[in-house]
Amino acid sequence: MGGSFFGRHWHPLNPQKVGTILALNQYGKDYTSGGTGYVINDHIIETEGFQDMGDIILFRYDLPHWVSPSSFADRFSWEDPAGRWVAILPYYDPWGAPADKDEPQGWKTHIQSAKNVPSTATV
Repeated sequence: MGGSFFGRHWHPLNPQKVGTILALNQYGKDYTSGGTGYVINDHIIETEGFQDMGDIILFRYDLPHWVSPSSFADRFSWEDPAGRWVAILPYYDPWGAPADKDEPQGWKTHIQSAKNVPSTATV
């Protein structure tokens, strides 16, 4: 509540490979703004309003992602449990250094080079 957010970041793909975000409360009832966003194939995907309590978002762990800001109109208080609550399951070193590339693990380069490889059908 009160405008909090988490800036765009990514994690090494290994060892986790898949990120998980479990919604612990209800959009529209317990909170009205804020959600997780992703960049997938150069497209921005926002989950705000699409994840209900109990829903789990699974995503490739090295995709750039963030948490969109909550409304500044909703006043933050340490004593008030209102707001978006989620559970995540990381099993990596959260303080590890990011990849040396502009994008995580050089995924954009790998995708472009894969597009240039001719595909052959085998029978």
